[in-house]
Amino acid sequence: MKNVNDIKKQVGQLTETDKNKLKGIIDALQQLIKAGKVSENGLKLLENIQTSIAVMKNEYTNRIIRLLKQNHMLD
Repeated sequence: MKNVNDIKKQVGQLTETDKNKLKGIIDALQQLIKAGKVSENGLKLLENIQTSIAVMKNEYTNRIIRLLKQNHMLD
């Protein structure tokens, strides 16, 4: 069982899943840059990136709301 100090340290930290999602978005953007041209595949890639970012933003917002409900100070 985790103690109170460990829980407080983990509050608001990005998880490995979050970090992997962000790395995936970065990789997709780098692929788009590397391609260097406008194409149907590029458009699909941009749509996937946009969807991933929107989902992450919603999850992030929900996490902030949960933190605020628990009376955590946010920087």
